[in-house]
Amino acid sequence: DETDSASVIVAAGILKMSQKYMAHDIRSKAYAYLQHQFPAQCNLFLERYEAGTYASFTTECLVRVANAARETNTLVVLPAVLFLLCTRPMDDILKYAFTDPTSDESILSPVNFVAVLKGRPRISLFTRKNIYSFAFLNKEVTGCQTNSDCRSLNSLWAETAEQLEGWIDPFERPPDRHGLRLIRNARCSVCRAKATDEMRE
Repeated sequence: DETDSASVIVAAGILKMSQKYMAHDIRSKAYAYLQHQFPAQCNLFLERYEAGTYASFTTECLVRVANAARETNTLVVLPAVLFLLCTRPMDDILKYAFTDPTSDESILSPVNFVAVLKGRPRISLFTRKNIYSFAFLNKEVTGCQTNSDCRSLNSLWAETAEQLEGWIDPFERPPDRHGLRLIRNARCSVCRAKATDEMRE
C-alpha cells in the first residue's frame, strides 16, 4: 500500500501497458491500487485528503495518472485526480501543459488540461458562494456586535483570499494561509458563529 509518487507513477504505467497487451490480471491489480489511492467516494477521498496523503504527490505524478486514466477509460479515478491538479499552482499546471515535446516530462493531455482550466474557477466560485459567502458577499449579520468592524474584516479576509491565485480550497476550513485564521477569529461572537455554521454546512 505504498502512497509515494514513484509507486503511483509505476501503477499508472502498468495500467496503460497491461491494457495494451491485454494482461487483465495485472490490469485489475493496477486498477484496484489506483482506485484505492484516488477513491471516487467523497468521504473516502476526504479522509485521505485531510490526512495529508496527497501532500507528497508531485504534479507529474498526478498528470501521469490523469492521462493513464483517460487513455484506459479508468474514469473512476479522474474526479479525485483532476481536483488535486486544480489545487496545484497555476504555473505548475501550465508547465505540464506546454512542456517541450523533446523532453522526458509528462504533458497533461489536452482534454485533462481543459478540464482543470474549467474546473478550477468553478470550484472556487462554488466555494466563495456556498462556503465563504459571509466574506465574499459580506452581508450585514443580524445581531452583529461590531457591524462596521466585522464587515471591514470580512472585506480584508476576502481580499487576502483573492490573492491566492484565484483558488480557494473548499476542504480547507478555514484557510490558514496568509493569516486568514487570525482575521476570522477577530470577529464578534455572533459573526464568528454565523461563519462557522456556514462552513460546517
